[in-house]
Amino acid sequence: MIPALQVKRLQNRLRIVRLFALLDLVLLIALVWAALTEQKDIVHILGPLHGINYLLLLVVVTAAALDGIWGWWFPLAVLLTAGPPGAFIGEWIMHRRLRASSVAAQESVASVPLAQRRGN
Repeated sequence: MIPALQVKRLQNRLRIVRLFALLDLVLLIALVWAALTEQKDIVHILGPLHGINYLLLLVVVTAAALDGIWGWWFPLAVLLTAGPPGAFIGEWIMHRRLRASSVAAQESVASVPLAQRRGN
């Protein structure tokens, strides 16, 4: 079972990861489109924007790993998949773990007799 404070921290970090991953995906799609249509001026703008956002995404997931919110597999997944795919997969895995922990906590509370929960 994950403590309530840590659940809140995890949810906040996952929201940040989702935001950066979505922005990185949009920038990557726009960058690839501009490159394929040979629009060099747009590529020169979107390239650095995508690169900075990717690095920020990597910093966010690495900082959370350093804080012990999740393991080193998450930054590694982001690094190896070049951003959004690893971030979205990692976020999905962490949400599944969070839901499983929530269900386990509810089941453990439900297994305690009502008289004990009331302090009788």
